[in-house]
Amino acid sequence: MLIPIQSIQQTEDLLGSLGYIKDDEYKTILNDWKWRHHHVTYNHFQKGVKLEIHWRLSPGPGKEPTFNELWERKRMSPIASHPIYYLGREDLFLFLAAHGARHGWSRLRWLADIDQLVRQELDYSKLQALLKKYQQQHIGAQAMILAVKILHTPLTPELETLTSFKRADRLADAAYFYIRQKINLHTFPVPEHVSKYHKRHLFTLMATRQKLLFILSFLHPYPEDAETLKLPERLHILYFPLRPILWAWRKTKKNVVSQGEL
Repeated sequence: MLIPIQSIQQTEDLLGSLGYIKDDEYKTILNDWKWRHHHVTYNHFQKGVKLEIHWRLSPGPGKEPTFNELWERKRMSPIASHPIYYLGREDLFLFLAAHGARHGWSRLRWLADIDQLVRQELDYSKLQALLKKYQQQHIGAQAMILAVKILHTPLTPELETLTSFKRADRLADAAYFYIRQKINLHTFPVPEHVSKYHKRHLFTLMATRQKLLFILSFLHPYPEDAETLKLPERLHILYFPLRPILWAWRKTKKNVVSQGEL
């Protein structure tokens, strides 16, 4: 479920009153949870319901449609007697492509969703504009190439134009690492060689601007900095200049411990 970020506390109070329990609390400092993360999970153990509350479509840093923009383009499901709103087709393609790519398309049902969606009436000019605006052309192209090759999704002239984006074939080939080995990234512990491959793959999926933002995000304080050196909340701003020192201290301490174990 997608909500505006300003409604998070209201949503948490409502779910708590209905018997839902939050899975885990994010460690956070200087409100970095707003962009480092994109959802929180709740469980209702009596009903057997697991619920994800999203305030972003994908984890940051990176630009994406605002809640109000998505709301303006929403659709309403006719299957229930009360309104159930969901994403417009082009926004849904944007989300499905980014979500599948981020998880290595390790569940083929995500590709089946893409296959079913493109068989509907998509506004390709609007879709192209969205993919370009949010620098996701390569992600959309990867999704379509995989759908065509694996599910034999019909390739219309409009979709063929979409798949011609540079890097797309290379990204599609990289996804076979997960598909052929039937890797499940949600089964812990993830093997070390898979974890290393996935970290590299996530970085290659980023557009140039997003890669720059990602690298710069390491300069923002992490909760671990506050655990290394506790400061009063009013002085948390000092973690910005202190971060390189605290990071180096943790690395040094970790290396000393490792050598001691040897």
